[in-house]
Amino acid sequence: RKAAISIHDIMPVTIPGFFKNDKKTDAYRRRYQHDLLRADLVFMTSEYSRNEIVANFKIRTEPVVIPCAPTLPAIAENSVAWDLDKTGDYFIYTGRYEKRKGLDVLVSTFIELHKAGKLKSNLLISGTPDYYSEDFRKLILEGLSMNIVKELGYIPDDELLFLMQKSKALVYPSLYEGVGLPPLEAMNVGSPVITTSCTAMPFTCGDAVMYFKP
Repeated sequence: RKAAISIHDIMPVTIPGFFKNDKKTDAYRRRYQHDLLRADLVFMTSEYSRNEIVANFKIRTEPVVIPCAPTLPAIAENSVAWDLDKTGDYFIYTGRYEKRKGLDVLVSTFIELHKAGKLKSNLLISGTPDYYSEDFRKLILEGLSMNIVKELGYIPDDELLFLMQKSKALVYPSLYEGVGLPPLEAMNVGSPVITTSCTAMPFTCGDAVMYFKP
């Protein structure tokens, strides 16, 4: 009987301090190593993740990369009404509220640019709010009080598609990604993308986006 496994990424190994202690990190490594040694076929979702697996684990067979495809349609069929600037003068971020996503840098940069009079656009943040630190919570509150940051929470795909298409760009400041699905979705609907040149992002986005150093 043949065994095949699919692995999205191994970020718990590559992100410093992902687990609270070495015991949990070792348990993660042992579990993945066991699966990889018994697998006849290993599927990965990006060249970056493939390279990380090869560098960090023993493998029986060379992993096969099958890139992710976008799931949102390329055209918004039923646009929804949003209380936004009619010119679409906003940037958008969508994804989790996690330290690795660079949201604290994104929000603080927007605040600094607004205070310096160098930016007038708003920042829309789509995703279930989860303030991973007190400093980040304070940054969000400052942005909200200045009326330049708007938290949308979780929104359905058709509404997210509409907002992406109307935005100036998707800004995705992530530091660690196995693939980076939001930029892929944004490119598919014709939204410009501004993202970091970290981990899997160059593999996902190629030369179609604007990169910046974190």
